[in-house]
Amino acid sequence: ELLAQVVQRQVVESRLSWHDWRPLSGRKGLVVGGFMGEMVLEGQVLDDIYWVLAVASLFGVGKGATYGAGRFALSC
Repeated sequence: ELLAQVVQRQVVESRLSWHDWRPLSGRKGLVVGGFMGEMVLEGQVLDDIYWVLAVASLFGVGKGATYGAGRFALSC
């Protein structure tokens, strides 16, 4: 149900880009990286899914979280 709601949001602005941060030691050719930047979303559906985003931001959910790199912040 949440996934069906998420597709109803509108991306107002997106300034995301991919950044490679560092190579993994002992893993030739593998690099820790992820998206960095800002994204602005809007839509009535955000009222219904905000709690999921808030919990995810508190737990550091995101790519590279196991390496201390996964995080995002919310602002209203």
